[in-house]
Amino acid sequence: MNPANVLIYANMGDIEASRGDWARAIEYYRRAVEVEPGLADAHERLGRLLIQDGRREEAIKHLEEAVRILKSGSPTSTNGQVDKTMG
Repeated sequence: MNPANVLIYANMGDIEASRGDWARAIEYYRRAVEVEPGLADAHERLGRLLIQDGRREEAIKHLEEAVRILKSGSPTSTNGQVDKTMG
């Protein structure tokens, strides 16, 4: 898949989250991490929404994966740090 398409999923997740549609945002972030498991930002944002949705165990897995990716210095982490703009 074209890397730009993965970012479209992540960006659509951002848009839906900003609209308050957590269910749709979660689905877009899921698609992004399925296609590109090394996308730390999408894991982090997905984790935050899952916490807000009461799915803590699933959220922890995604948040831990985001930290692991960022610590590894993976080139697929988009900004080098966990996004602090969500929640």
